Amino acid sequence: MRTLQLLALLAASGVCGCGNPGARSAAPASSPEAASPLTPAPTPAVPAPVGCGGAAPVAVDSAMEQELIELVNAARRENHLSELRPSAGLADAARLHALDLAREDYLEHDSYDRTGGRLVKSCEWSERVLRFVPGKRQLAENIAAGAETPREVVEGWTTSSVHRRNMLGAAYTEIGVGYWAGGSAGFYWVADFGGD
Repeated sequence: MRTLQLLALLAASGVCGCGNPGARSAAPASSPEAASPLTPAPTPAVPAPVGCGGAAPVAVDSAMEQELIELVNAARRENHLSELRPSAGLADAARLHALDLAREDYLEHDSYDRTGGRLVKSCEWSERVLRFVPGKRQLAENIAAGAETPREVVEGWTTSSVHRRNMLGAAYTEIGVGYWAGGSAGFYWVADFGGD
C-alpha cells in the first residue's frame, strides 16, 4: 500500500470570529520528479494557476469528488453530526489548489509558484479560499497526495487527529472537494471546510 502524504490545518479560531487560520502543520514537499506511468494526464487545456490567481478548473472527475464528500458525511453521521452541504465556491478553491499542487509539484496548504526551480510562496491558504467564499468565518483544509481512491483519503484522514477534527468539526456546514491526477504523487486531494 502506498504511503500517503497527508496534511491538515487546524480550524480557524471561532473565538476571534475572523477568517484567519489557526496553527498549521509543516508539510514536506513532494520530491520525486517523474509522474507514475499509470497516472492519467490532467486536461491539457487548463491554464496553470499563478499563486492564488486564475480561474478554478472544472472537475476532472466529479464522481471521485462526490464520493469523498459522501464518505466524509458518513463519518459525520456516525458521530451524530449534521452532513456538510456541497459548496461550489469551496470546490473551486479546492480544485484550484489540487491543480497547483500537481503542476508545481509540492504539498503545502499555502500556494507556491515554481520560479527558477525553487518554490516561492505566493499566498496564504486562507487568502485563496476566501477569494472564492468571501466572508466565511470558519475555515479548515485537509490535503492528501498519493491516495488513489476517496476511501484511502478518508481512512488516512480518520486516523489523524487533526484531519479528523477538521472532518468532524461542528462549526463547519459546507465542504468543497478538489481532485487532480498528475504530478509526482499521481493523485492530489483537497477538502475545504467552511462555516459561518
